Amino acid sequence: MIDVYEKTEGRFKNKVIKIELFPEDGKGVLLNYSGGISIGKNSVGLILVGPDGRVPVGVKYKKAFLYTDTPLKGVKVFWVNYSK
Repeated sequence: MIDVYEKTEGRFKNKVIKIELFPEDGKGVLLNYSGGISIGKNSVGLILVGPDGRVPVGVKYKKAFLYTDTPLKGVKVFWVNYSK
């Protein structure tokens, strides 16, 4: 598990990965990758958070735009609208 963490951290360290979420009406919320990693049985996820270190909940987002300065291959983007 430590090996997976180190490989992932090394690949994405100092990289720009952002996602902007837009509700049906209202201003978008920008989330940034700042080093958080989630390791599953068959996957590794990058954790993106808002400027205050959290992700806004209780909002139904309709669109998402992904911005990155590194090529991403075989990537799946998942978003789940959580409630408070």
